[in-house]
Amino acid sequence: MSTVHHYPPADVQPVISHLNESLSWKQNLPLLLMGNGARELIDLVIHCVQPGG
Repeated sequence: MSTVHHYPPADVQPVISHLNESLSWKQNLPLLLMGNGARELIDLVIHCVQPGG
C-alpha cells in the first residue's frame, strides 16, 4: 500500500500496455473496456447504446 499514492491515468495506458506484454493480446486491445469499477462501466455502456437499439 505504500506505493499507492495517486489515481491511475484516465486513459489506463499503463494497464493496457502491461496486458499486451503479458498476454500478447494485440488483436484484442481495441476490444478492452477499462473503468474504475462496475458502476462506471455499466454507465459507459448505457450511454454508448443508442435508444431503441
